[in-house]
Amino acid sequence: MEGGIDGGLRNGGVEEDIVEPSTGSGLPPPSDEDERAGFEQIQMQHFRELDMEQLEVEDIDYDSTSILSDDDSSMAGRGDGGGGAHGGFTFDTNLASMHTYLGEVDDVTSSRSFADAGAVLTLAMFYLEGIVLFPGDTLPLRVLQPRFLAAVDRARHSVEAPNMLGVIHVRARPQDGQVHVASVGTTAEIRQLRQLTDGSMNVVAKGRQRFRVCNARTEADGVLIAQVLIIDEETPLHIPRDAFGLLASVPAFQSGKVPRAVVTSPLAYELSDDETVELEVSDSDSGTEEERVLQSEDMDSQDQGTPLALDYGNVDYGNGSGLKRPGEGGWGGARKAWAVDASKWRWRAQRTAWPHWVYSQFDAYELARRAADMLRQMADLPRMEAMVRSPNLLSYHIASNMPLQDATRQELLEVDGTVNRLRREIELLETMDQLRCKCCFSIIARRSDMLVMSSDGPITAYVNAHGYVHETLTLARARGLILAGQPQTTNSWFPGYAWTLAECTACAEHMGWRFKAVAKETRPRAFWGIRRSQLAENC
Repeated sequence: MEGGIDGGLRNGGVEEDIVEPSTGSGLPPPSDEDERAGFEQIQMQHFRELDMEQLEVEDIDYDSTSILSDDDSSMAGRGDGGGGAHGGFTFDTNLASMHTYLGEVDDVTSSRSFADAGAVLTLAMFYLEGIVLFPGDTLPLRVLQPRFLAAVDRARHSVEAPNMLGVIHVRARPQDGQVHVASVGTTAEIRQLRQLTDGSMNVVAKGRQRFRVCNARTEADGVLIAQVLIIDEETPLHIPRDAFGLLASVPAFQSGKVPRAVVTSPLAYELSDDETVELEVSDSDSGTEEERVLQSEDMDSQDQGTPLALDYGNVDYGNGSGLKRPGEGGWGGARKAWAVDASKWRWRAQRTAWPHWVYSQFDAYELARRAADMLRQMADLPRMEAMVRSPNLLSYHIASNMPLQDATRQELLEVDGTVNRLRREIELLETMDQLRCKCCFSIIARRSDMLVMSSDGPITAYVNAHGYVHETLTLARARGLILAGQPQTTNSWFPGYAWTLAECTACAEHMGWRFKAVAKETRPRAFWGIRRSQLAENC
């Protein structure tokens, strides 16, 4: 059906020579690399058994004129899915991230996954409209066109960069229709591949490193070949260890008294997950933790001329703080948590001309913590806590999972420096609330409606049978949408769910799909998949 998972885009299209997107088992993999192949065969057998399982289908009256309301979701008011303890999930989110709908694929082993920074490589290029690939992203492809089949073949037999493609974003300018090709892209390592009997290929690739295009040419077989420069990723900045002492001489600012006992401790960024710092303070420092934080905020704002809201620490919260990392909701809870982190720096002796709040604006680890807290209020992303300790990876993960237009995503990809990218992402997150249709600006959902149905995050790239790649945002609830057609299970990106086309009621634009569980015991019972390319920029 045209416009569905099986039929590409329902509205509009592009030239045939551009691959256009609009974009388990639950068992941990074995640690021994020699057992990985056997483990994955067991997983694929499990998936096939799941797909062949006789499931009970509910009879649903799909009235093509009815508008679905917020009550359509089974998530009981929560948009923070992802498995396990969240929302009573029974669906294994690893199934979606493994792209089992592609069928059996063969693992491809590469001798080199990463090139040295500053290296110049010659790569076969995939130019994709509607896709901005970030390092760490998974890109599924159904390769149908001869030029792209030849590009994959060149990559597989390359000596310089085996099994490596270059992925670059292209877009048509609305003013004159000219095609604009970005100058910065991402290398994509071919991880899995299967040649089909009709000559096409199913490919699963993984984004690796950013590159800058130096020059390009088109070969006789139509393959775009580019000479690219691998961009050097700088080491994330951190507060210098000698910038602050262990304890200030007068930690009790309100009283000016020195405690009787001085407790030494590591710096805040050296605390382990289960360590807290207990400081003895004078009687004049009585009051609740929140009251002391607010007093500190007022005093530091007067002394430094900058509100403490800028101080967002990467300190793990101790049991004595009374505050936990913020969950779903407004930014108020996050700001209180950041204030608690920042208040701990009041006890540090300043050894440089710059106070802590200045350092905090350029500390990649503190920025990573703040961005992670903000994004967690939209969706509980898998692996995010571990990524906080790798700010560079986290900056790409956040950029990939924010519902932004292509131009803004490309801007984030081109930003040099982890600190600059995280600061820009925090600005975008602060303005992100409502999700709207790009054509008519009707409200589709709110940020808290985001639902994680893939272990890769709430926005994941999927490919249909005709080669169209869709970057799809999954939502627990949506409004202003109408269903078109009957539910189908063919080529469903989420095993055990049937999909139905969803259109905007105001402008009839194809917005995405509604997925409903075939088996009654599957949770969530239903959710929405919205094409990221059809969402307007932040309002």
